[in-house]
Amino acid sequence: MQESILTKDWICTPVLAPSFENLAKAHIITAEFDLERDEGEFYGLLMQNAGNDVTMKRYPGMPHAFAHYNHPERGLSQSFVYIEDTSRLLREVHFGKRGE
Repeated sequence: MQESILTKDWICTPVLAPSFENLAKAHIITAEFDLERDEGEFYGLLMQNAGNDVTMKRYPGMPHAFAHYNHPERGLSQSFVYIEDTSRLLREVHFGKRGE
């Protein structure tokens, strides 16, 4: 049986990259009940171990794509936390932390 290109190509599976050095600052977001959670967090660790500036946050009790469930009345509370976290991170990246 022929092996899929997806299992060999690091562009499709970043944990297979030949190097994790000199990467841009990154923030890894995972959800507790996401099938891709472990791979995302492993990728974050690989980047950190290679000396990159990486932060990670796992949102408890959430499924994959939880951030899209942000209906004002029926949304998941963690989706609103995600939106606040992402807004704060983008402000820090583009404008620096307050007090700098």
